[in-house]
Amino acid sequence: MIEGKFDSRTLTAMNVALDKVCARVPGGEDHTIRKRAAKEIVRSAAHGQTGMDQLIAAGERGLYSGAGGPALFDRQSRRTASH
Repeated sequence: MIEGKFDSRTLTAMNVALDKVCARVPGGEDHTIRKRAAKEIVRSAAHGQTGMDQLIAAGERGLYSGAGGPALFDRQSRRTASH
């Protein structure tokens, strides 16, 4: 786990950033979406970029770049809307 790698202040900031990023997208509570954002947030923090804006930007990069990017949200929003 990441708890041993970061101090409590950084962990708190990382969690807040993850929640903020995921709250902005349809289906943001979905594990797959949270995992994508979290991976980039952890990477950012590991490189010393621990400011809230930096962590949020990293989480957004995780969601909007690479395979599945915005299309992932299109699928999620359709699934959420159908329930």
